[in-house]
Amino acid sequence: EAGKARHERRADLGDLPGGRAARGRQVDSKAVASELSVLVGSWNCGAQRPSARDGLGRWLRGTAGPPPDVVALGLQELVDLNPANCMMKAGGDFEREDEFDDCVYEALRPQGRYLKVRSVGMVGLYLACFVREELADRVRGADADRVRTTTEGLAGKKGAVAVRFELDDRSLCFVAVHLPSGQERIENRSAALKQAMVEAFSCRNISGGERPQKLGFARESRHSIDTHDLSFICGDFNFRPNLSLEELPRGPAEFGEAEFDFLRGLDASLSGCPDEALAGFSEGRVRFPPTYKYQVGEPTLDERRVPAWTDRVLFRTSGRASVQ
Repeated sequence: EAGKARHERRADLGDLPGGRAARGRQVDSKAVASELSVLVGSWNCGAQRPSARDGLGRWLRGTAGPPPDVVALGLQELVDLNPANCMMKAGGDFEREDEFDDCVYEALRPQGRYLKVRSVGMVGLYLACFVREELADRVRGADADRVRTTTEGLAGKKGAVAVRFELDDRSLCFVAVHLPSGQERIENRSAALKQAMVEAFSCRNISGGERPQKLGFARESRHSIDTHDLSFICGDFNFRPNLSLEELPRGPAEFGEAEFDFLRGLDASLSGCPDEALAGFSEGRVRFPPTYKYQVGEPTLDERRVPAWTDRVLFRTSGRASVQ
C-alpha cells in the first residue's frame, strides 16, 4: 500500500475535508459545545500485534464518569522500526492499523458507538481519533499530517503524526510523537520536537523549504499545533532523568515510591524545566510508576535501564477553553 497517491486512510466520517457534516444535513457553525470530554492515550506496542491480554477495554473504560465524547489514541512501534519497514511502510502499516481500530471499536462498544474522524500513520507511529456517533454531524475541517525526522539516520523512524478538526465551535488538535531514544540524546529529542511543532499542517519545513500537499494532507499553513482551542501531544517522548545506571540508589526492581520521587526530581520535564518547544503546555500530576523500561510481559523493571517516565500526555488550551 505504501506509495499509492491517495488519501491516507478511510474514516467513518468520509474522505471529504468536511467529513460527514459536509455531505449530510446542514450544521450550525456557531453551535457551542459547553462541555467536552476527551480521552487521550499513548501506547508503545513494542512491535506486537494487539491481543486480548492487553486489557484495552480496561484502559479505555478505566475512568469514572460518562463515556468520553472524543477518543484520541497514539501508538508507537506498531511495527518494528527496522530499515526495511522505514522504507516500505512510510505511510504506516494499514493491516495493523485496521486491527487496532477493530480492537478499539470492540473495547468502546459498552459505552456506545464511536466513529473514526481521521487517522494517520508513519512506519510505527499511528494516531486515530474517534467521536461518539451522535456528535459526528457536528465535526468538520478534519485534516492530518506527518512530520518525518532524521535524527536517527532513517526518515520516518521517529517523528510525529497529527490530526485536527473542529467540533461545534471548538478546534482540537492531537499529536502523537516518538522522539529519539538514548540517555544522552537530549538535543536530538529537542530538535525533533521543535521540528514537529513548526512543520505540522504547514506548507514550509523548518528550513523554509516547500512541503507540498499530498495524500489528503492540506498543508495550507492555516493551522499550527499550538493555535487550536485544545491541543494534545501524547507519545513516547523518551524523556530521561539526569543520572546514570551506576548512580541509582538501588536496583530498579527494588524501587518504591521514595525512589520514584527521587527520579521525578531529576526529570527536567517533571521538575519545572520542560523543553522550550512545549512552552504553554501542561500535564496532569504524574503519580504513576515509570513506564520505561519493563521486562517484556512482566511487571518488573529492567535492571539494565534507568527507569523513566517516557510515555506522557500534555495539553494546551486557548483563552476560549479550559481543562479540568
